[in-house]
Amino acid sequence: MRSIGIDIGTLSIKIADVELSGRSLILRDFVEIPFSLDITMDRKIQIIEGLRKIAAHYDPAVTRFVFGVSQDRLSIRRKTFPFREKIKITKSLAFELEDEIPFDQDKAVFDAKIIKFSGNASEVLACACPNKYIEELIQLTNDVGIDPDITSTDGFALANLYTDWWSLP
Repeated sequence: MRSIGIDIGTLSIKIADVELSGRSLILRDFVEIPFSLDITMDRKIQIIEGLRKIAAHYDPAVTRFVFGVSQDRLSIRRKTFPFREKIKITKSLAFELEDEIPFDQDKAVFDAKIIKFSGNASEVLACACPNKYIEELIQLTNDVGIDPDITSTDGFALANLYTDWWSLP
């Protein structure tokens, strides 16, 4: 199975083509599609054209598409919860972050990554992203015929490269 990581940045779209081989990953290709520096060019049209090139290059039946949400579009906080269960943490996120995030919590998506257990408590990286940015990304992918399998934050996705996910926190 191939996974295509796509990062829509400020100056370009970056694409990493990764394939699972046994218990290891192989980077098959890395491509960068730069945006024009001409200020008269519409950036959204450039993004759509770049994503169409990507969509035409890969077979969606055997490819997983992974998109990153830019760090400037979300809020991440380090929090401590008095329990270890992921489901309890997820249910508590909106309440715990309501005074700390700079946008309406009723119009946001929440998630957390447990980084450490301490007795019965958990330290987590709590993340909140306004729905409008997720909707914008989904609309872009629908416009070009890509069905994203995973949408993650850029920072969490980068952390995945260096985290031993097979071990307990």
